[in-house]
Amino acid sequence: MLPRRHGSYVLRAYDEACDDGPCRRLEERATQGSAAVRVAFVHASHFAAKARQFEDAVIVVAAPDNGGDAVGVVSAAIKRVYLSGTPVLAGYVFDLRVEPAHTRRGLATALMDAIEDGLAARGIDVVYLTVNSNNHAARALYARRSYSILSQRALSVLLLLPESIRAPRPPPSLVVVDGRGFRKVYDAYYGAEVGADFALVDPEPLLNSPYFLEGYTLTDETSDSFAALALFNGNGLTSLSIERLLLPMWLWRHNAMQILLALLHLWIVASAINWFWASGSLWRLVGAAAILADAAALYAGYFVLSRLQAGHWRARFIAPVASGPRGQELLAALVKVGRVRAHARGFALVICNMTPDDVLHAVHGPQRVL
Repeated sequence: MLPRRHGSYVLRAYDEACDDGPCRRLEERATQGSAAVRVAFVHASHFAAKARQFEDAVIVVAAPDNGGDAVGVVSAAIKRVYLSGTPVLAGYVFDLRVEPAHTRRGLATALMDAIEDGLAARGIDVVYLTVNSNNHAARALYARRSYSILSQRALSVLLLLPESIRAPRPPPSLVVVDGRGFRKVYDAYYGAEVGADFALVDPEPLLNSPYFLEGYTLTDETSDSFAALALFNGNGLTSLSIERLLLPMWLWRHNAMQILLALLHLWIVASAINWFWASGSLWRLVGAAAILADAAALYAGYFVLSRLQAGHWRARFIAPVASGPRGQELLAALVKVGRVRAHARGFALVICNMTPDDVLHAVHGPQRVL
């Protein structure tokens, strides 16, 4: 039951009027990545938009008992899915955040207790969540609570190359459909009689969402094979903000620092060219390769930053289907088509979530895990 106390904090239900701003700032301060590159999520509208796109939601915040702003939050969306062919209510937990100054006080555990109790009160049958593979503290917390790995998120590819270079010839039987057209595919391969775990009982809100971009189907009648895949805008409700790119981003935003870094980069490149040129023919080849790698890195950085500034960061593959002897081959062709069309729409990369037995594993492999 809420509200409840935890030490000097009060855990209570999310209040849009007073919690939206503090929770959005919590999300922006919860950076993710490596020491060289750190990113934060930025909400396109209000904080609760992601949770409230589903039929029901629970959001719990933690705030000091003296009435200050929220210093912790966790969200859960409730949706009806199939599990072993039976419709069940599932709770999807996400965005567990605690202000860094308030960590190591049991707040994350208290928030998880509260959100799980809230879901149980709504008759939830199963709970699942998402966590980055390099977030070791969160993974340890979830392991202690008996969560197990269901799926992995994989990076399909950075869409760096111009479309004219990477575009394959569209397969003759390729059909591009909207959400209504993809509904038939979804019902046939993800419906109750198929028993696809965690498939939506009612996919209409997903397929009619403004973030559903398009679906693709391929058929090979000679081998009775079929493949399908859909492209979804993963940037519709949240986008990414780069907080660190070797140096904190506030340094990059100063004109003087940009000029200084550009001059430093030119000096390093010029010194390297001079040294390699004076060191013999073999080292000249090494130097040429190093300069090409440097140029490629600069282009990649420019590409990603420009896509971020344009509001296009990640697209997502959803609802993959591969049926028949050539199903995997057809699905691989659809992945290439999807990458090209995502690039044409201005996205920087494509991601997908894969269960251990997902048909996309044959295309991506399990090693590209985020």
